[in-house]
Amino acid sequence: MRAVKNSVAAQPRYFTEKFSDAKPVGKVVGSVSPVGVLRRGADAEGVISIDHGGIRIQPILNPGWGKEGVVYGPYQRQNGLAFAILLLNGHNASQTGKVERYDLRLRRWIKGSGTDSRWQRILRWPGSMQRSGIMRRLVWWLRESLRTINSVEVKENLATGWFDKEVPQEPLGSGNLFVMHSIGPENGELWVNIGRRMLPVVRGVQNLPLYLVIVLREEGAAYYCASLPNAKDCAPYPEMRLLAIDPFQREPELYAGLYQSILGEIGFKVDTRVFGARVEHVPDWERWYGSAHAADTLTGSGSLAQDPSEIGGEWKIIEGSMLRTPDGVRSDSRMSSASLFPETMSGLVHVLVQVPAEGYAEAGLLFRCQDAEYGWRFLASSKGCQAQIRTGAEWQDCAV
Repeated sequence: MRAVKNSVAAQPRYFTEKFSDAKPVGKVVGSVSPVGVLRRGADAEGVISIDHGGIRIQPILNPGWGKEGVVYGPYQRQNGLAFAILLLNGHNASQTGKVERYDLRLRRWIKGSGTDSRWQRILRWPGSMQRSGIMRRLVWWLRESLRTINSVEVKENLATGWFDKEVPQEPLGSGNLFVMHSIGPENGELWVNIGRRMLPVVRGVQNLPLYLVIVLREEGAAYYCASLPNAKDCAPYPEMRLLAIDPFQREPELYAGLYQSILGEIGFKVDTRVFGARVEHVPDWERWYGSAHAADTLTGSGSLAQDPSEIGGEWKIIEGSMLRTPDGVRSDSRMSSASLFPETMSGLVHVLVQVPAEGYAEAGLLFRCQDAEYGWRFLASSKGCQAQIRTGAEWQDCAV
């Protein structure tokens, strides 16, 4: 395994990497890009190269984290520091698992689609472009058939974003990352890290290019994605969809990049491609709320409506009392609620709620409210969470 130390070149604070310099396998990690940025990381099996304007990561013989990846840094966490990456994951459903016997796999490979006879395929193979990497493929099939690759099941195949280490042995739950999780027939599921837990945000991710952006905050980060037009649950580039907000992570030093833990399921050649990477500070997002069009820490003193929100307008008390405190807003009434009506329609809404460990109290969010008898709400308490809808006199549970 090869990890790069701080001895190669001075790294510019911010950069745009388009991979215009070709590099053979095993020569990417440790190289300096044309813009003067040092490519750190690890390439234990020598499968990372650069060609045709992009990084290429070939299939890995020994699945696991901390073996194959390219990162940049370190960077100090700050509001508005963004990492963007444009990539095409080799196979979103990549995972470990038992495959058919080695001899059966060889026969199936020699037979191919069945369009040509076996002898025609064998005679044509020496001149085929597909012969490169055949020994690695044969070794992969043999290891999988003997179940000697790894006794631990690996279903998370790609991680990209802000890592807490240059060579992470277990990136899940640390830093601020996008992670691709295999869900079998539905292909992949995109996860994000929220307070050391992985939250699914897009299910059934297609094998299409993804443009992923993570904007750091002093505490946490905001996650954005885009892809091709009509890609499932993604905005069409150059528009971006805000997927989630993390208010918890606080690692002061981070590395921007990606790591691959496994590629492919049964040894066929599917390479991951990375076409661009960028680290930049976004001045318009250097406040604690980033790109939000309405935001309030809810701290202070006096009535909530006494002071306007930091951005988004004035609060209106609907019922009860809502009081600002140094720790956030609280209510002295049995039932209290307040509303905020920003000028722009809201998409993702992020609210942080703390409930008492003992006794019973609940807090929640009202949304899609037309009047006092029609709307939705989401409630959190020490007993759990529930989503409800109201179309008349009473609230009805939708999910608990």
